[in-house]
Amino acid sequence: MPNKPRIVVSYGGSILVPGPRDHESSWIDQEALAGLTLLLHELSAKYRFVVTVGGGKINGHYVEVLRQMHGTTPIDDRLLDVLGISATKFNATLLWIPLCQTGLAYREVVENPTIPIRTTKPVIIGCGWRPGCSTDKDAVLWAINVGARVVINASNISHVYTADPRKDETAKPLKWLSWDNLLEMIGKKWSPRMNVPFDPIAAQLARKHGLKVLVLDGRNMANLRAAIEGEEFVGTTIV
Repeated sequence: MPNKPRIVVSYGGSILVPGPRDHESSWIDQEALAGLTLLLHELSAKYRFVVTVGGGKINGHYVEVLRQMHGTTPIDDRLLDVLGISATKFNATLLWIPLCQTGLAYREVVENPTIPIRTTKPVIIGCGWRPGCSTDKDAVLWAINVGARVVINASNISHVYTADPRKDETAKPLKWLSWDNLLEMIGKKWSPRMNVPFDPIAAQLARKHGLKVLVLDGRNMANLRAAIEGEEFVGTTIV
């Protein structure tokens, strides 16, 4: 077990909990939840995983309600982050329970990504920890903690683009990107629910420690598997 490669995944809560779609009433994407659970089971014989889970649509909905209630009065970003952290733990627990039930996961969802965890279990599930960032930063801290050199950022986008493709039809997907280039695009400040491919606070920390981040669509389990296995994948590599 100790010699197995460490894989750190920042998994978007927007995938697991996208909110009701079309005529569906469930907030949860059961196919994505089952697919990720199965993938971790299948690869746990070869790797040790840390998976952090984001806040998803529940977090966004709660934040939007609060902002509407307060009108033009700004809400302290730290308070919104506290709300978001609660959502990440809820979503992380959703993934943790089926893995714990089958004996694959560590005994609890872990909040602090800097403490050493001694366990024979091949999967650790993490959630948000402190205000001022997203779970992307927690994933970077986990990578530093367990000695991983790569973080897989699995979200609901397939690449980092030259611009927001929803607003600019000329936006092009990027296969490779430097940390400096990314930070020029997204800035260096964090605000809750900001729409960026990777948290700028996490990006600065990853750059400092020389980490590589793979950005890909986490709904495509075959593509996620390829990235984990070190094979060619569809997405963006940030170095």
